[in-house]
Amino acid sequence: MSVSAPSLVCAGDSVTTTMTIRDPDGGSFQFGVFTFGPVAPGVGCQTSSHNGGSNCTRIAMRYHGGGLGNPIVRSDGFTTTIRGYYSVVWEEEECDSCGWDESASAQIRAIDCPVSAWWQVKDADITTNGNISSKIPSGCTLPGCNPVFGLDGLGGFPGVVAYGGDSFSFSGTMSSGANQVSSKNWLANASYLGKTYGYVYFSKLGPKVDCQDDATKLCFNLLLLPSINGGDLNSGGAPHRGYVWYKRGGFGN
Repeated sequence: MSVSAPSLVCAGDSVTTTMTIRDPDGGSFQFGVFTFGPVAPGVGCQTSSHNGGSNCTRIAMRYHGGGLGNPIVRSDGFTTTIRGYYSVVWEEEECDSCGWDESASAQIRAIDCPVSAWWQVKDADITTNGNISSKIPSGCTLPGCNPVFGLDGLGGFPGVVAYGGDSFSFSGTMSSGANQVSSKNWLANASYLGKTYGYVYFSKLGPKVDCQDDATKLCFNLLLLPSINGGDLNSGGAPHRGYVWYKRGGFGN
């Protein structure tokens, strides 16, 4: 008889253990799985049996009917609640009411796993031509943390999230988090093929000539200063076509 189980999991994870027994006689069996967990964080389950044990708290007990087979395989699962050591014990009896005559166990350690980085927006439309992912950790709960990707603005509405790829993910679990987009669940699978309104776009709208080079053309006033304050902009500069244009350049550029 053997038991397979992961040795290390995150606290709060679902865990599956599998028992395998090879019966040379092909008899009939009853199988029981007993899961023991720590009493408090950091307190390990030192001994275990189906009657309980030192520092162990039984959190589940299940039975599986056996039968003919070689090998016989059964699986069962449980969810860790806090960090610490969990002991899973599988026991088997060869006939009804004959008593447990074989057992196998596995020890599983649950730790506090670090939370992956994620991001959240407020009152903002988000658009990408690819997939979008911001997995909200399970520890994000109200009132301290609102577990949605897009928060409502002052007007009481969130923005619209649009993605052009084939997937989205807003949940730290296995689900896609379709109900965690926003309070309105405004989510669109659509692409944007128009202009990109970034720095390059807006920089092309301004003058191309430094006023020191040719003051007769539409030009900008180049600022080569370690820092810029209000006085630097209030000094005036050369106006052209009703505006004073400033461009902040790097030193020597």
